[in-house]
Amino acid sequence: MKKMVFTTMVILIISLSTAFSATWTVGSADGSDFSSIQQAIMDESVQSGDTILVGPGVYNELIRVPSDKILTIRSTDGFDETIIRRPGEPVNGPQMTVLIQSGSTFEGFTVDNPFGLPKPLTTLEKISVRGDEMENTAGITVTGPAKIQNCKVSGHRFGFLQECPSGALGQAPSMRYNISVNNDIGICCCETYSEVRDNIVMDNFWVGIISAHSSCDDIINNLVVGNGTAGRDYSCGILCWQSYDWRPYELNPRISVNTVSGNIGDGIVCIWERGAPNMPVIENSIIASNSGIGIRVVPSEEGICDPKPRVYKCNVWGNDGGEVANINRLIDCISQDPLFEEGYLLGNNSPCIDRGSIPDNRGTTRSNGSQDRLNTDLGFHYPITIVSPLY
Repeated sequence: MKKMVFTTMVILIISLSTAFSATWTVGSADGSDFSSIQQAIMDESVQSGDTILVGPGVYNELIRVPSDKILTIRSTDGFDETIIRRPGEPVNGPQMTVLIQSGSTFEGFTVDNPFGLPKPLTTLEKISVRGDEMENTAGITVTGPAKIQNCKVSGHRFGFLQECPSGALGQAPSMRYNISVNNDIGICCCETYSEVRDNIVMDNFWVGIISAHSSCDDIINNLVVGNGTAGRDYSCGILCWQSYDWRPYELNPRISVNTVSGNIGDGIVCIWERGAPNMPVIENSIIASNSGIGIRVVPSEEGICDPKPRVYKCNVWGNDGGEVANINRLIDCISQDPLFEEGYLLGNNSPCIDRGSIPDNRGTTRSNGSQDRLNTDLGFHYPITIVSPLY
């Protein structure tokens, strides 16, 4: 009887929570509750647990979701029809077009910068995600355990930026099913634990994805292609950069079932400057046809603490500078033409089919659209919920 009473109370609490949540509308259509997104977020009537539905249009505003509001903010017509643009050029320091400081959900928007890309930098050390240089703009910044889904970002220093204290709140922020294109850096994770999964990171001008400054991220099932510019420091597809000294334990980012191809520079680079050991796990991925080295470890000064990635069941092939450099754990990998077809899908004769470990993915790598049923295919699996593959 006590168990039944407890179960009834839980159901009642959930029902009451649902009953008291509200849905608000934003847009130019007659009957909309608000005309701007930020107006809806800050209105006292809009409470945590509420949903804000945003109609199609161009919204010239900066978006701020404070830490004391947990909201679902969703477009009704998807990112192609719902565009957020900064209203003016950055002044007096960096500007974040969208800043989410809570565990809110933000879904279905394009965030672009009509004022053009920031001036190019050549060394990573000049990047300061919190710095006072107005060139360090960001499209969508997360400092809480937010969920960012089905968004497209372009024209910023950082397309998507996840930074401390997001990981310190006990829940990892999540970026899934997004497209980052024509930014300087596609996705940057700094001082946090993050989920970077199921994204298309393409044609960014410096680095596709950075896991930096004591981050320990799940970088899983991303298409990371065509990023980088010759002559820029560590231009590459994915960069694991350990340069803070306050983590007392090993850092093991997981880089799994990604396709990293056609980047200007190396495919994946691992750097250690100070702090805990940098020991990423790179598995079930294709690292192919990059202009530099496929997977490269940059030795630390005087060999103090070189990164030690474990590379497991990958296909590392056709990289102009060689397949690997300074890697001492290369386990059950191959080096064969992946036989890409259009959109980085795999033909039926690809050596990457069923070449990985036990299946844990949805979607397909295959040009005929068939789903994985046996061992994992290497490389990016197109999730069914991607809004617009390859934009």
